[in-house]
Amino acid sequence: MYTLELLLIEMLGTNEDIIKFKAKYSLAAPAYVKSLLGKCLDLYGVRKKTIGILKRVHLREKMIKHISKAQKEERKEIAIKICKANKILKEKIQKWVDDLYVPFESFIYGGKDYLRKIEEDMVYLQTMLE
Repeated sequence: MYTLELLLIEMLGTNEDIIKFKAKYSLAAPAYVKSLLGKCLDLYGVRKKTIGILKRVHLREKMIKHISKAQKEERKEIAIKICKANKILKEKIQKWVDDLYVPFESFIYGGKDYLRKIEEDMVYLQTMLE
């Protein structure tokens, strides 16, 4: 199968959806189809960015939970890892928000603006290190 068809299957869902898509756009002007596929690829890029951010968020949240159960000696090492994760996440989330195809002003996770949550967690981390 062609790479484009694999991409369309992933984005549209099933083979039936692909058949409907091809039937609808097989007669369309090539420029229209090219434009549509360009937008699909842009949205796919946003999806990949979102998944990447979510994976990092999940790892960071595990570290946050782990630090409260960790021995005092381990806490500093975990806190350093969390700070590094924070830096990377802040950059990735800001790029995500600035993306032309993202219609949101903030990255919401667990009902909260995640950039704000990172800042709030820093206060918690300081108490854990005392």
